[in-house]
Amino acid sequence: MTTSLHRDLVPSERHAPHSFEYANTAAREGATGLVAADIGKQALQTDDNSVWLLTATTPTWLQLTPGVVRNHKSGKLIPGDFGGSPLTATATFATAYPDLNYSINPQAVTINGRRYVLNVASKAVGSFVVGLGSSAIGDLVEVLWQTVDLGE
Repeated sequence: MTTSLHRDLVPSERHAPHSFEYANTAAREGATGLVAADIGKQALQTDDNSVWLLTATTPTWLQLTPGVVRNHKSGKLIPGDFGGSPLTATATFATAYPDLNYSINPQAVTINGRRYVLNVASKAVGSFVVGLGSSAIGDLVEVLWQTVDLGE
């Protein structure tokens, strides 16, 4: 008799750690046909990649992992985008976030390693304003930025 260890299987032959997949909260909470033998099994909710444990067939679920980042945006601002004193520039998104529950990570790229104290001066669903913390551009090449939707 041949015994295959899980670690020896090729990825396509391994089973998923979850027994159920649901597109969203409504589908998971509205699941039917669950039986007592399903209690203790996991479900993947695919809209946010959260993992849930079935605790009753009603169904009742216990969240095991939070949903992961749902949306992110990135871009760059060049020296010509900045104006005023102190210098600021507006980054505008092609598609707005649904709310202000997102984080912003701006990083200055310079020629000689000069450090700018970047700050987010204001934030809206469709844009944010970043300040250089200086009234001189100096050796600034660009400001790269990323935003991340933090979810619920």
